[in-house]
Amino acid sequence: ALEYDINTFVYYRRKGFDMAKFENWINKESDKHHIIRAKGVCYFTSEPENIYVYESAGKQVTLTMSRKWFSATLTKKQLKYLRENDENFAHDWDDEYEDRLIKLVFIGQNLNEKAIRKELDLI
Repeated sequence: ALEYDINTFVYYRRKGFDMAKFENWINKESDKHHIIRAKGVCYFTSEPENIYVYESAGKQVTLTMSRKWFSATLTKKQLKYLRENDENFAHDWDDEYEDRLIKLVFIGQNLNEKAIRKELDLI
């Protein structure tokens, strides 16, 4: 990987994306960053209860609604139980965003991580 300047990083945040801005970024910006592969979960401010899976490999891109966040389907009692008894669930919990998060892994050649993060932060 080092021989070909292949690197990777994880983009992580809690606030949802604007769907139109994210789709625009996918269509226009991802090529210029030499992204070879990307995959992860995200959600959109217009549909905060839905988890989307984002995948790209070269020119092939998919964005598919997967399921609902636990915070959108479980009762407060069930959520409290999970936070108290499931270490992984508690680790990913946020008082403001609950279990909602964006986590995208990028693999590419000569990735400019700082530029990609800056662009995604504006979405």
